[in-house]
Amino acid sequence: MSETTPLAEASPAPPSYDATPTTETNPQSCPARSTQQERRSCFPLEPFSLLKELLPTCYYSYLPSYVRQVHSFPHLVLLTRMVANCSLFIQLVLTWKYWEEEKHAPWDYTVVIASCIFAVVSLQLLHMELVQYSVDLHTCSTEAQKSKDQMMNTFNGMVSDLDTMLAKSADTQAALAERSLDSHRRDLANFLLKGIMSKVRSFREFPTPDFLAFLILYLKIFEECSAYPLEEPFVIASEDEVMAGAMIVDTVEMVGKKAKAMEVKFLKKKVDTAKKSSSTLRQKWKRATFVSKKVMSLTGFSKLVKVVKKKNPQESKKEELKEEEQEFEFTLPAAFDSDMTKEQQIKWLRFDMNGRFQIEVEDDDPFPVQMKLLLFSCTVLSPEHARLIFSFLIGVPLLILNIAVVSPPYTVVISSMSVTLICIAFVLHDFLDIDAIQRMEIQIKEMQATVAAVEERRQQMVDFFGRVHRLADFWLHRTLPRLELMKLCGDALQDAEEPEMEPLLVEIVKKVRNLEDSLLPISLWQKDALKEADKKKRSELLSKLTSRACAKYALQEMPTVAQELLDMKRAALESANDADEAPQ
Repeated sequence: MSETTPLAEASPAPPSYDATPTTETNPQSCPARSTQQERRSCFPLEPFSLLKELLPTCYYSYLPSYVRQVHSFPHLVLLTRMVANCSLFIQLVLTWKYWEEEKHAPWDYTVVIASCIFAVVSLQLLHMELVQYSVDLHTCSTEAQKSKDQMMNTFNGMVSDLDTMLAKSADTQAALAERSLDSHRRDLANFLLKGIMSKVRSFREFPTPDFLAFLILYLKIFEECSAYPLEEPFVIASEDEVMAGAMIVDTVEMVGKKAKAMEVKFLKKKVDTAKKSSSTLRQKWKRATFVSKKVMSLTGFSKLVKVVKKKNPQESKKEELKEEEQEFEFTLPAAFDSDMTKEQQIKWLRFDMNGRFQIEVEDDDPFPVQMKLLLFSCTVLSPEHARLIFSFLIGVPLLILNIAVVSPPYTVVISSMSVTLICIAFVLHDFLDIDAIQRMEIQIKEMQATVAAVEERRQQMVDFFGRVHRLADFWLHRTLPRLELMKLCGDALQDAEEPEMEPLLVEIVKKVRNLEDSLLPISLWQKDALKEADKKKRSELLSKLTSRACAKYALQEMPTVAQELLDMKRAALESANDADEAPQ
């Protein structure tokens, strides 16, 4: 994989692959010079402004933007040559018959027809490049850099909010409830594998049906240990699995092992997933905002990169650092700030007396490609760049053949070829600007996608934590007191002798079922339809059963508590029905 180098988050003068550096000035360091340049410059200009006055606005708007307004000298040359080339094509069609009447060798026809095909293909290619000049490249680069900086700030802000949200998740009421619920899950595993297992093996006749009914009630309460208790309940073992066991000892062992293996970590799992997703998004953002180190080194762009050495604490005394211990900051050297009129050595074609012929291509990243051609080094930046270079290399020999071989020479074809080659030369001269804008636009799209992904993840976590916050009261006031009650009953069962086991189980199952029937539906808790005072009152009634840590007292008070909860349930349901019917 090709190495990458990060771009600075914000730079006062955003550099680009500029082939014409005079367009990028520092107004703070040389305000007088920038003002003079603005006064001398005639761009942007509207060459067809007269048509704007003569024709209605609706007709003038049909002209492409790159024709209505010219932003730079290369743009003007390219547009002029395109118009001239179209005129020459028209003249070629009109004069072809007269040229054909003259005597020509077969080779002449081959050269002329090949030249015409080349001119047509090149005209289409140049039109694609002309579209790039719909806006001023420097202005587009500046606006793109501003967009990048804005998205950088947005990304950092959203990631910071997400990290803060995840960091504080462990200190919330929901996290406390989660830890308490998981503690009861461990108590259930110990109750089954240690306490009841010994009873099952030691008793001659174990009350299997009554105990299974008690176990099903116990597991039903555990289903509420989820962020989505109705949609995705926390199921240790289903009722069918409990009833399917042939032997009670196998059922107890199966449920006990499942309870031991599972964990109540709905909040922790969500937070861990969000942290992994956040790390993935950071890596995606890093790839989106990094520029290939290979691109910079092959174009000479690496001169704009400042290497910041990052020392390893264990090897702080060593001056030489490994390459992976270096950070690269994208910055503009002071030399360019002091004198922007000096030519920047950022080129795709350089004079280099290397004395060899070599092409360097990487399989994972086909572009850019560096070609060392004896006296020159050429960097092909993209497929579009390769097509332009290839067209120029084909066009020059064709032009020479038209001049030297075709007799008499076809002046219109020679003129068209010359205009086409001049246009290609101007585009190649300015291609670093065009390529920089294209790369930046692709980069911005990737950044926008990453920002959207972060926003989606952040909104998901906001919704999840909002839901969990609403359910925290549900677990604290409804689930935990009942699990504490079932634990208390389980302790009583572990202490019971064989003759006491069956009647105790019958009493527990009967009263716990009545208590469960007196509770409000979970849907009302999820809608947050209850007032805080009503939640606390219900919690106090349930907590009253376990206040003395005595199963006998809990069983004695359970009918009274169940009746009070049932009355409150009826009142709450009537109030909820009235609220639903009010709008109708």
